[in-house]
Amino acid sequence: CKSSWALQVHLGTGLPLGHPPLRFCSGRAHFEKSFGIELDKKAVGLAHQNVKANSASNVTFLALDAELGLRQVRAEASPEESAVIVDPPREGLKDGACELLAAWRPRRLVYISCDPATQGRDLKRLCAAGYVVRRVRPFDLFPQTRHIESMVVLELPAKQI
Repeated sequence: CKSSWALQVHLGTGLPLGHPPLRFCSGRAHFEKSFGIELDKKAVGLAHQNVKANSASNVTFLALDAELGLRQVRAEASPEESAVIVDPPREGLKDGACELLAAWRPRRLVYISCDPATQGRDLKRLCAAGYVVRRVRPFDLFPQTRHIESMVVLELPAKQI
C-alpha cells in the first residue's frame, strides 16, 4: 500500500544516507510530499544536505519540537494517505506528541527506539488508540553491550481508516 505523505519525527543526523528512515524521508518517487521534524536546528541543516545529496525536491523540514511539528503537518497531510516514522530520544515520545499521533491516526507508523521500556509505554498508548503491531525487529548495533535498537511497524486495521 502506497502512501502519499511521509513524515519522520525526531529526524536527527546520526543516520547514514542509506539508512531506511532517511530514504523514507527523502521521498524520492515514493511519496508526493515528505516532512522531517527535528528540534535541533543544526540537525535540520544537515538533513537539508542529505536531501540535496539524494536529489530530492519534495521534502520540507520543520525545526520544531515533535508536538508543534505534528500539529503543523496534520493540518496539511491526510492521515489516510500518511506514513510516519518516529525515532525519539531514549525518553520516548512526549505525551502531547503521542496523543496527537493517536488522534491524527496516520494509517502506518514505524516506531524506532533505543529503549524498549519507553517504546513499550508508547506502544501501549498507540495500540489502545486502535493500532495493531504488524512487525517487530530488534537490531543489535552494539554487540556485547546491553544496548539495542528495535523497530515496530503499526497499522490501523482497514475498517478503522
